[in-house]
Amino acid sequence: MKNKMHLVPKSVFLTCTWVPTGDIRMPLACVWTGSTPAQAVSDASSTDDAERVHLCA
Repeated sequence: MKNKMHLVPKSVFLTCTWVPTGDIRMPLACVWTGSTPAQAVSDASSTDDAERVHLCA
């Protein structure tokens, strides 16, 4: 069986932080900041392919 690799760009999580503006008409402004998620699972080496269990979400 042939293995196919799909390159998926790393996702970025956006978080809105409300900051005061000092303006009476619009007292708060949302400032978006991006962060990359922590990698929960480490990559296994190619020698572990026989023992690896593939899960689907």
